[in-house]
This record gives sequence, structure tokens and C-alpha cells, in this order.
Amino acid sequence: LLAVACANVPYWLVRNPTEVIKARRQAGIVDDSLEAARKLYAEEGLRGFYTGYVSNYAYAYPVDSIKFVLYELLKKRVRAAKGGAKLSAVESAVGGAVSAVSAQSLATPLDVARTRAMTRPAGAPPMSPIECVRAIAAEEGLPALFSGVTPKAVRAVLSGAIQFSTYEATKDFVNQLLKVR
Repeated sequence: LLAVACANVPYWLVRNPTEVIKARRQAGIVDDSLEAARKLYAEEGLRGFYTGYVSNYAYAYPVDSIKFVLYELLKKRVRAAKGGAKLSAVESAVGGAVSAVSAQSLATPLDVARTRAMTRPAGAPPMSPIECVRAIAAEEGLPALFSGVTPKAVRAVLSGAIQFSTYEATKDFVNQLLKVR
């Protein structure tokens, strides 16, 4: 979990600017990515590209943590049922899909909050992810916190299956290369 926490800091430093532009395009605030970047810089400076950084981190850390913890628990159970044998590629894919869809679905309220944070008007007072979740629940109701959960779940099934089957294959390859058991 410490590795997940540490990895997300530089990851979001690199990804956040494009995520802000993407969120603003999806919200219909801007039509062109390059023009959006110019406008964002002119209105908010470099800081504008990091709007929602805390919300992105607050969303990504629990999602990644839940995915890996749940996957390892599922893997442990499957291996125990198989007498300690390694998971097949299909078993890794299914475990990854279940882990990813569970994590993404549980964290959807944080995803909604981070998107709202990135699409707030320039000069609007910042809100913490928790404040944003509370405001959405109070003003729009609990279902609003799960906006977009279905497409996220579909994407998570595919990405989780690919991520964890690749993770296991890569781990096996490196272990064989290094002659580690």
C-alpha cells in the first residue's frame, strides 16, 4: 500500500494536466484541447493544470489499494483451493476483473467529486473531496454520486483482467529470468 501511495504522487503530477483538459471537454466547458490549455493557463496559470490534484489522488489511492488488496485475497483463496498451484492466465484475469470492478464501483463517488473539482469555474473556492461528496449528496441526492458507474464498471472489467493477467505473467517472466521461486 505504501508503494501505491508513493507511485500515485508522481503519476498525478504528470497526468493531472491532461485530466483537467479532458474533464473540461467532457463537461462541455471547452471544445478544443489546445485552446482549453491556452485559456486555462491565461486564466489560472500553471496552478490551473493542477486543479483537482488532491481529488485525483484521493480517488486513485483507494481504488488502486482496493484493487491490489482484493486481488491478493482472491488469489490466495484460489491458490488454496488448487493446493497452492499458481493461477492460470484466465484465473488471474477473472480475479483482476472482479477486483477492478469492485474498486471502481466503490470509489465512484470520489470519481464524481474529482470531476466536479476539475470543472469548477475559475476562482471558485476549492472544496475537499469529502466536502464535494457531501455537497453533491445534499444538493442532488445519493444517486448523483454514482453517475457513470456502469461504463466505469465495464471498462474496469476489461482493464482489470488485462492488468492482473499481465501482472502475473510479467512477474513469472522476471522470476524465471532471475531464477527466483
